[in-house]
Amino acid sequence: MALPLDLLGRVGHGPTTVRRRLAALAVACVAGRAAAHDFRLERTQDGFVARIAHDGEAARLDATKVKAIRCLAGGAVRELRGDAAASGREVRISGHCEVVSARVENGYFVLTPDGEKNLPRTQAPDAVKAWRSIQWAKWVDARSRAAATLLGDALEIVPATDVARAREGEKVTIRVLLDGKPAAGAIVAIGHERSPRRGRAGRRA
Repeated sequence: MALPLDLLGRVGHGPTTVRRRLAALAVACVAGRAAAHDFRLERTQDGFVARIAHDGEAARLDATKVKAIRCLAGGAVRELRGDAAASGREVRISGHCEVVSARVENGYFVLTPDGEKNLPRTQAPDAVKAWRSIQWAKWVDARSRAAATLLGDALEIVPATDVARAREGEKVTIRVLLDGKPAAGAIVAIGHERSPRRGRAGRRA
């Protein structure tokens, strides 16, 4: 699988401590301004919900672009996309998962003299840059012994330390994997501050 793009990894966290839960592990394989749309998974009372946010505001999620939802429970990984319920802004699944991931494929983008367009390069002869946008979101229950279990996604981040023992403010080591192998040069960022060189603040993995 060829992904000739910068790998931008984002680790999100809420006001609760890491010991209670690792709120979200989101990985986006995107380029340029497409990264402004954040694909995320959130826990609900009876399952999980996948959403897209643009500059912090909920945006429309095209459910047909959500290609996979994987759930680890009881030692087995199951595909739940066929059981998901979709609305105009989100996709929901029911049930318990110790680890869950989702993948959304946004198609091909090009950069032309007139700006960025959601088109394949074959339909944009004046394109100066082209890329494919794929995003993964991942939620991990830090209390689970299975928190570091791989789901088999093409691009995946997993905790390399026992996150159940980590306290808020402490360092947590993670691995960024591409096709199951360490992704050299991957960028892991917390938050959404932009950097002039890469487009987002981050650290190399």
